[in-house]
Amino acid sequence: MEVLTTLVRKEKEISELRGFRVNEEVETDIFQFTDDTIIILEGDTANLWSMKATFRGFEFMWGLRITFNKRYLYEINVGDWFLEAASTFLTCRVCRFSFKFLGVKVGGNPRNLSMWKDLISFLRRRLAEWRGKNLNIAGRVVLINSVINAIPIYSLSFYKALSKVIQEIRSIHSRFLWGGSESKKSFHWICWDTICKSTEEGGLCVKNVEIMNAALISKWKWRILSEKEAVWSGILKARYGNVKLKVLIGDISVVGKKDSIWWRDVLVSDNYVLLQDKHFAGAIDCEVGNEEEIPFWYVCWADQQPVREAFPKLFLAAANHLQSVTQAGHYEGDDWMWDISSLFATGSVLAEDVLQELRLILMQ
Repeated sequence: MEVLTTLVRKEKEISELRGFRVNEEVETDIFQFTDDTIIILEGDTANLWSMKATFRGFEFMWGLRITFNKRYLYEINVGDWFLEAASTFLTCRVCRFSFKFLGVKVGGNPRNLSMWKDLISFLRRRLAEWRGKNLNIAGRVVLINSVINAIPIYSLSFYKALSKVIQEIRSIHSRFLWGGSESKKSFHWICWDTICKSTEEGGLCVKNVEIMNAALISKWKWRILSEKEAVWSGILKARYGNVKLKVLIGDISVVGKKDSIWWRDVLVSDNYVLLQDKHFAGAIDCEVGNEEEIPFWYVCWADQQPVREAFPKLFLAAANHLQSVTQAGHYEGDDWMWDISSLFATGSVLAEDVLQELRLILMQ
């Protein structure tokens, strides 16, 4: 599959192929994972000819034949006439959103219960009666943690599951644990929250699906902060602006009206009652380097706690809660000067005293 990627990139180098340009800095072309491939291009006839030549070259090089009738074309802001012509030219099928990639539905609405029906049905099929009737409780716990919880991990790492979906998955797990079958009803001796606790706390270490879902989505925050060169990182930046600043704030106030459901779920992913003491923003310490990406009020950058927690009254009086460190002041030589007018609607003696204290902390 690396050969196909090389051919696509070579076509781009000789200006025969144009990927989808998100902005002046970001352009997408091909995404591959094992045998799953997505090619995203501009919708024009030149790209159709280039892709036809690329596919034929791939066939000649490897002696393999591409089954085009198993390939699908999806359109985004392209006319139906062009889609039909492209389908005939490439002998591919035309499909509409949504579709599956690595088991995850792309283009679906995670707020609709129908999007999760296939996943729930697959879980039930996996837990056929013969798989659990000869297992004891310990064996069923191992099967739940190692196999059953691994099945929805891609979907749960990308979408926030509905409460009804979480309850349905818990019900499937619980019935299998106590009865050896999802379809067989049995008496449940211990509540499920206790089952999910560690053995030291009297549980069986079964993973809590709801917390796992929140943790997996929160992992995107760390990836946004650390994987700066990834293509998807550039796409997010082009779509949502200063994503690192918003991720570090992690508050509903940074969510725009036109932001996608996925982005909203990522930003507020750890606003969950069981994670309040161990949420993402509370576990991050920032060292001031690029001040444009560090929020002034929300993270630990000058002391052991965020500024809003150290000075709550000052935080309430602030004119802008979403500003970065660089918007709060500037360097004059080696000295840091606070911009009172940008922090507060009107300057005050209290504000100047507190900011002087912050300046001393910053210089330590």
